[in-house]
Amino acid sequence: MAGNIGVKKRRGPRGRNFRPEEREIAFRAIRSGASLEEVNRLLHSHQSQRSLTPRSMPQSSYDMVRESYLRRMPTDAELQQMAQKPPTLGELGTGVRR
Repeated sequence: MAGNIGVKKRRGPRGRNFRPEEREIAFRAIRSGASLEEVNRLLHSHQSQRSLTPRSMPQSSYDMVRESYLRRMPTDAELQQMAQKPPTLGELGTGVRR
């Protein structure tokens, strides 16, 4: 283990995770009816302004957010909380957050 200190773990082909502010941008855009292309344009604009590695939202993630996370219309406070720590699919089904 000591030999691995300071070695960066390589990410898979998907790259880095979305940051909370990127998730919030995507959630708000999808909630307002934006298409996947519009969501990705907003994300890329935000990422370039902050010199972040570009990352697009795949169709499967867009569909999951639209159909599972935003099935009911969350309040702004709930949306912000979801962006900070997205609930698991199990938590979405029960409505109980851990």
